[in-house]
Amino acid sequence: MNYWSREEEDVVITAAIAGDELAFDSLFQRYLPLVNKWFRELNFKGRLLERDDWHQECRMVLMTTLERYRGRTVGEFATYYRLNVRNRGFDLRRRQQAQKRLHEEASESIEVQSADSHVCNLSSIEPDGLTRLELQDRLVYLCDQFSEFEQQVWWGLSIGLTIEHIAVHFQCSYTKVRNAANRCHGKAVTVLLASSGN
Repeated sequence: MNYWSREEEDVVITAAIAGDELAFDSLFQRYLPLVNKWFRELNFKGRLLERDDWHQECRMVLMTTLERYRGRTVGEFATYYRLNVRNRGFDLRRRQQAQKRLHEEASESIEVQSADSHVCNLSSIEPDGLTRLELQDRLVYLCDQFSEFEQQVWWGLSIGLTIEHIAVHFQCSYTKVRNAANRCHGKAVTVLLASSGN
């Protein structure tokens, strides 16, 4: 690795902030050993990220670091970038752990439903064949009324996940999931009421 003086690094940083792609790439290559060190230290279990994906994450972190950097009077650029890389890695690892917990809880929910299958098994209610066909048609129609995201929320709710768990799983806000759940509920009521009125 070639040694840069602080003045030389400042010139490259200034150029990268101004949008010089070569300067940005040069700066990223300069800090690539640090990036790789954190990839090893974070030890992403189950390979949350491949190395190339981690590099891409760290490029975005570098972009953000450059936007927020206020010069050496505030602190060394290397220290600031290292802190931001570390924090991004911890965020990704926390997300991985949350997803792992979510999948475990989803698996437990499915097992509970299997043990208590009369809750969701239509055959245990023993409706006549025509009623079952009409119900299936209504359920297919209902799912067609959902957006793609509403379908995902509906699935999560149907296996017993909470709104919080669904939000973590799909990496979105609680409010977005709650609103989608409310829309699903409204559509379900409309479709099933129409069904009962036939």
